[in-house]
Amino acid sequence: MSEKEELQAELRRRNLRTGLILASIALMFMLGLVVKRIWFV
Repeated sequence: MSEKEELQAELRRRNLRTGLILASIALMFMLGLVVKRIWFV
């Protein structure tokens, strides 16, 4: 495995982690909106 390939794999891992963090934040935000809507009817 060349150095360049290793760098790309590292970037891919970092992007995946960032994507997961963003997805979980978005999910929590959506859940918060749903709960708020149910709560204040």
